[in-house]
This record gives sequence, C-alpha cells and structure tokens, in this order.
Amino acid sequence: MASDPTRFVIIGNGAAGTYAAEQLRKDDAAAEIVMIDDEKYTLYNRVSLPRYLRGVLLEQRVTVRDMEWHVKNRIDLRLETGGAPKRFARKGRGGSSPSSGTDL
Repeated sequence: MASDPTRFVIIGNGAAGTYAAEQLRKDDAAAEIVMIDDEKYTLYNRVSLPRYLRGVLLEQRVTVRDMEWHVKNRIDLRLETGGAPKRFARKGRGGSSPSSGTDL
C-alpha cells in the first residue's frame, strides 16, 4: 500500500516562502505544496518596483517567479486569498498552525 504524499502549506509568496517551496520540491518530488498569499501577483522584485513604475524596466525584469513556474513545479499558488486563516488547530506539543478545519 502506497503512503499518501506529505502535504505542506506555506503562508506567503515572498522570497522566503518561494525558497521554502523550491527546497521542499527538491527534497520531495511527490509532496503536495500549497502557497497562500493575499498578494495579487506572483513573486516579484520589490527593490525594482520604482524603476518599473518609471518605465525603466520591463515587467519581465521585475517578476522573479511567474505562474508558469509554479505550475511546472506543481506548487499550488493561491493568490488574493484575503489574508491568513483566522482559526487555529492545535498540533503536536502545544504548537498551533492555521487551519481551515482540515489537517495541514
């Protein structure tokens, strides 16, 4: 009997969350990875925004990871979610994790 794949939920689509997703995918090709963010866009270089807004840079130079990258790496990116979950479920030794009523 095959075991179910490990499931990961990453809150945030920034540099740290994206790096975590990359490492999880490298370490476990079968893992289910979900990234949740209230941001409207995939990861972009915030330092380059002023030059982009002035028209000096093209959008492609500001975007770090596009939706195609997430699809290719089987990372379920959920944008514009309206913020972090408000309910928490107890996990392990008194720690808590966000929950939508299901195990994470």
